[in-house]
Amino acid sequence: MREPGHGDALVTGLVERRVNQIATDHSPHTKEEKLHDDIWKAISGFAGVEISLRLFLTYGVHTGRMTLNQLVAVASEGPAQTWNLWPRKGAIRIGSDSDLTIVDLEKTDVINEDELHGKNNLTPFNGHKTRGAAVATIVRGNIVMRDGELVGEPLGRIVKPVDPPTPEE
Repeated sequence: MREPGHGDALVTGLVERRVNQIATDHSPHTKEEKLHDDIWKAISGFAGVEISLRLFLTYGVHTGRMTLNQLVAVASEGPAQTWNLWPRKGAIRIGSDSDLTIVDLEKTDVINEDELHGKNNLTPFNGHKTRGAAVATIVRGNIVMRDGELVGEPLGRIVKPVDPPTPEE
């Protein structure tokens, strides 16, 4: 959300792995809290968790600026390594938690803040057409989202970093 040119530099940094991860703003505040008349009391940020994958698929992968594998690396492996959670998180291998997102690369849609699922659904991307979307999310082997809707009981829990490897490992 900066002037032209910043996005290109960030995507280039992601592709070249000089930037090793993407993250989003949670911003769990109401519209009233964010659109306060006094700028010093207005809470900044917008909800990006639910739409970031759609945006990166649309403006990164489908434009040819990055590959799907590069997106996966910076969306899962990079954050897991930064927070010392890899390979338990961010990897598909024996001993990992079986967290997966299933993507339909051709699913088209329009971002509509009225259809988002958070407390604060204000987004500067309202009305943007997207191509590619998560169609299922699996957490520790359990389906928790299917076709844009939460399913089953919440499975969230605190995940603590693992100790970094010693130089001998």
